[in-house]
Parts: sequence; structure tokens; C-alpha cells
Amino acid sequence: MTIPEKHNSPAVDKSQPKEILKIPDKEFKILILKKFNEMCEESENQYKELRRLIQNMNEIFTKEIDTFFKKNQKYKIHLKAPTID
Repeated sequence: MTIPEKHNSPAVDKSQPKEILKIPDKEFKILILKKFNEMCEESENQYKELRRLIQNMNEIFTKEIDTFFKKNQKYKIHLKAPTID
């Protein structure tokens, strides 16, 4: 059995010449800024969703820890502030 060779370059269709669009600089800048704005909004939405997810996980974890300590009082940890001698 032979291992297939890995190709580092994507397949290119050389049969059709590529068309280069000519658009005015102003329109090009507007398109780029719109795309950048979309990317920023998407990034912000992902950040908010991730933040909500982490907050929900934190609430669930806190509830589970509280439930555990209520059921097992002997394992409860008491934290003390360090004293300076």
C-alpha cells in the first residue's frame, strides 16, 4: 500500500482566464470598509456569546459546588485571611 502524496498548493483551473474587475478607488474603499465592519460586528457577537457561555458555566459550577458543600458539610473549607506576626 502506498501513501498518497500531499499537495501543498490548491488545485488551479488554468483553462479559464481570470477576469479582473475594474472598480473606482472610492467604491473599493467602501467595499473594504463594509467588509471590515462586518468582521468587527461578527467578532463582537462571538465575544458576547462566549462571555454569556462562560457566565452560564460559572453559575452552574457555583450551584454544583454549593450543593456539594450542603450535602457534605464535613468537607467545607474555611478560608482565613493570613495573619502577619
